[in-house]
Formats: sequence, structure tokens, C-alpha cells
Amino acid sequence: MKTNVFGVLCVSRAFAAVLARHGGSALLTAASIGSWFTSPLLANHAASKAAVWNVSNGQRNDPRAQGTRVMTLRMALVDTGLTPGIDAPKSSDTALPRR
Repeated sequence: MKTNVFGVLCVSRAFAAVLARHGGSALLTAASIGSWFTSPLLANHAASKAAVWNVSNGQRNDPRAQGTRVMTLRMALVDTGLTPGIDAPKSSDTALPRR
């Protein structure tokens, strides 16, 4: 929860102020399909990602006047250390963009 929820909340607030000084833009938070449904293996992760979705929803109205859009990306399963016990199609973690 500390990283997935409070981290997103604090970083979003900080960047909203920066974006306001530059006339707005877009703020994208990353959740996952776990924000919509869960399984016993992903219960804690899913709860935190559902909270990220709600944080993002709650932040949509305030920055609209400054020209900033707030959006949430909900990714499908990615083959990481969090998902080895889930028998379902997954994206490769090497297919994701890196900086």
C-alpha cells in the first residue's frame, strides 16, 4: 500500500503542480487488471491496485481546470515474480519499455 497507493498519491500531487506551471498535460497512473478482479494469489496486490484506481478517479476533477488529464492504465498480467502461480496468458516483462 505504501508504494502503490501513497506513492502514487504523493507523486501525482507533486507533478500536478509542475504540470500546472507548464499549462497542463497528462498524468498517467499504472494499475492493473487486478484493480477489477483478484485471486487468492494476488489479493494484496489487487487491493492496492484498486486503491490506485480510486486515487486516480479522485484526482481527475481538480487538475482539469489547469489543462491536465488524469488517466489510469490497467495492464494485463505480466510475467514477473508476482505471477508465477497464475496459469493464464501473460506479457513478457522484457516486452515492456525500459528507460
